[in-house]
Amino acid sequence: LSRNCWWPLSLPMNESEPVKTIIHRGLVEKLSYQEHAWKPRILEVTSDFELRYCGEGEEGQPRGIISLEDCSVSPCKYIGSDGRVVPHVMLCSAERSTSIRQGRWWIKRDYYFACQTAAELKQWKSVILKVKHNASEASFEPVQLSASMIALEPPCEPAEDEDDDSPIGRARAGTAQRLANQLTSFVSRFTRSADTGEIYMLGCAYDASALTAPSIMGDSRRKSMPAFARDVYSRLWFTYRRDFRSITPTTWTTDAGWGCMLRSGQMMVAEGLIRHYCGRDWRFDPHKPPAKAYVNILRLFEDDPCAPFSLHKIAQFGIHYGKNIGEWFGPNTVCQVLRFLFETGPIEEVGLHLTDDGVIYKDAVRKLCCSRHNGKQGAFGQDLRGQAASSWRAVILCVPLRLGVEGLNVEYLPKLASFLSFPQSIGFVGGKPRSSYYFVAARNASDVYYLDPHHVQDHTPMDKRCETSSFHCEQLKKMPMTDLDPSLAVGFYCADEAQFNDLCVRLVDAQQDSYPMIEVAQSRPDFRTPAETAEEEIEEEDWEDGTL
Repeated sequence: LSRNCWWPLSLPMNESEPVKTIIHRGLVEKLSYQEHAWKPRILEVTSDFELRYCGEGEEGQPRGIISLEDCSVSPCKYIGSDGRVVPHVMLCSAERSTSIRQGRWWIKRDYYFACQTAAELKQWKSVILKVKHNASEASFEPVQLSASMIALEPPCEPAEDEDDDSPIGRARAGTAQRLANQLTSFVSRFTRSADTGEIYMLGCAYDASALTAPSIMGDSRRKSMPAFARDVYSRLWFTYRRDFRSITPTTWTTDAGWGCMLRSGQMMVAEGLIRHYCGRDWRFDPHKPPAKAYVNILRLFEDDPCAPFSLHKIAQFGIHYGKNIGEWFGPNTVCQVLRFLFETGPIEEVGLHLTDDGVIYKDAVRKLCCSRHNGKQGAFGQDLRGQAASSWRAVILCVPLRLGVEGLNVEYLPKLASFLSFPQSIGFVGGKPRSSYYFVAARNASDVYYLDPHHVQDHTPMDKRCETSSFHCEQLKKMPMTDLDPSLAVGFYCADEAQFNDLCVRLVDAQQDSYPMIEVAQSRPDFRTPAETAEEEIEEEDWEDGTL
């Protein structure tokens, strides 16, 4: 396939392949993905916009290839589990890469390369950025995929005089077969009738043809954008940041490589707050001064130790849930930390309820929503003194789920997709092991669309001259639902009791034909014996009259 067809396939499958020009070559150390050990590797930047790595003495026989066309490169420090600090590290966040030895393609993967000096690191970055710039200016003939391309022939058996029984030859043959199988599956995804029906994004329905509209790829400078594109661009997008104040008691000044689940959780909760203070119909307009409530919400998530829902706070309080600063969070952990921050933070008008075992207990939600406000003013100065103690306040529901024991149970996928059509939906967080995304849309229970936090940006202080466009993304990315990791967390926002009751009805109706993902019950079952219940009631009476 040519480069314009999503994947620059240029693997050394035979000796007749043209030799690529090596623009830059050097010896670095690469972090092993599974063993978490640093190993010496020859790193090469080629004229075909590729970053290739191979073992010492294996020049021309790469172990892996990274496409530089859509790969972000940033310097960082790496702190290992043993406390060792590697200072001069180049983080390559690759959208497309391949392991030749394993015969596997990677849609999203981070690579760490350690250099000897800061000057060497700077040189590598300069060369790669120049190659990326050249790639963006290059023009290629478009390739039209047709149904006839699905019938790909398997690799031909080599003739006897071409047979190569060496280890390298066997590896090439195996890699070719595996890549051909994966390529067949990939092409079939793009040649099916994909752009039909509706796509549901956070409770709003759009025609699926909006996905292929030219401006959906984004151009925020345009005065007019299609409705779907404007909706996408209005979602808050929290990504990796660098050069913020260190997260005490560590020296971390970036969350690149480990903070994707924290950012995904921030995005889902921020969507709930946008829904409460700005409304679902609110749209971000870069040509107008931002709304005050919008700016206040961004400040709640600023990368600053004092911000209530900052990366600093989430990482620090994660220690209480068994996660050290710099470690990956799971969906359940980030929801637990966010619930704690809501309970202790300045937000009085909105509560956050975390379910247990995928069950929404109505009485527990009502107790949270009808609780008396602790202060006289809300987070943004609203006067709450006139509100009755029993008045209902808005709630964000976080429902951690496990959709399968050993792997994803595909029977759950239509239900998961249907949740995104609910007007109360604020998406869900999950993705792949150690790669989290914020999912906001689904189509035909086959594909999901998400905002990707794996993009390193500079720290943006929320001062009076703050440029907020870096908190908005101009495009969504797509993933087959079958590629989802079974661990995820679904989010809902209910502005009042009527919306909560409506959500409960929708959940029951959407899952009545099979085993439910999310159950709704009036109250938590009481598994105590009558004797235990009576004993606890006696103890409570003794506490009240001062006997105990």
